[in-house]
Amino acid sequence: SKVSAGNWTSAATWEMSNDNITFVPVCQYPIAANSDQVIIQTGHTVTLDIDVSIDKLTVETGATLQSLPNAQLTMLNGASGADLVLNGTATYIDRSNSANSITFNAGASWQMSSTSTFIKTNSSSAADLRDNYETGIANIPAGASWIYRYNADGNPAVTTVGMYYPNLYFESTSGNYSWNGFTTALTGGSGGFATINGNL
Repeated sequence: SKVSAGNWTSAATWEMSNDNITFVPVCQYPIAANSDQVIIQTGHTVTLDIDVSIDKLTVETGATLQSLPNAQLTMLNGASGADLVLNGTATYIDRSNSANSITFNAGASWQMSSTSTFIKTNSSSAADLRDNYETGIANIPAGASWIYRYNADGNPAVTTVGMYYPNLYFESTSGNYSWNGFTTALTGGSGGFATINGNL
């Protein structure tokens, strides 16, 4: 499936192909039962507004995937290599809450390019992203950007122990960012520490 733009649940948003050459409108949005690969094309934004499971999801350069607070993305292990891929200047905005953290089935993984951006704005688990990075989180590219952003979705939960970050940012677009406990502070102590491959 390829995207034109819009919410995940809008069939008018999506096109499908059997040969990756000819694309036609779909009758429903991509779901695991009938979608081997989902591609969000350059220049388009798709908002994940429901729980969905997908074999392989690629966000092309200049495209954006955004998950709403109550929407959960589950990555299946559908192909060799990473199952969620951020290419070029792709952006993934994770607004999910703690009850809807991104989930990786056994063997599934994700990967970002050296110029892509991951933005986390809520209480979903960052540890799941740490633990399921393709080839290990220590290999996250230094040139990529990881942003913890307070935008009133909730206080972004961070992870420290055993975590590697590319360029790391903390920012607010909606008032004060509250460091109110272990979930929102970079705490490690005797348990371990975070490493920043890029700049803070």
